[in-house]
Amino acid sequence: MRSGASGPAAQSVGAADASTHTTPLLPSWSAITVRDGASLSSTTVPPAATAAAIRGALDLIAESGGGVVESYPHDLTDQTKKMSSSFLYNGTRRLYERLGFTYVRPKGLKNCVMTTTVAAR
Repeated sequence: MRSGASGPAAQSVGAADASTHTTPLLPSWSAITVRDGASLSSTTVPPAATAAAIRGALDLIAESGGGVVESYPHDLTDQTKKMSSSFLYNGTRRLYERLGFTYVRPKGLKNCVMTTTVAAR
């Protein structure tokens, strides 16, 4: 499922992909990128707007049957230098923790994998 350009984006992991994953608990949804509709890279999205977009995606997932949601926010836990907010296109680990996501593991140098389970409505 993917909403319009100005809303949250979520992607359902298809059944065909299930056989290629070795993750113990396969996510039903992946929240990949949160963007505003103004541009693809030149506008900074405030954290409150990012949180609202993620909550909106979680609401849509609940209405679509719920499931495990996986996302890949920036992990600034050990960051010592200030990072430009224009690079934080998907939010931070701290933001996702406030929204009920649980840290799973690191992903690359500055991102991590986080999950939450959304009940169906």
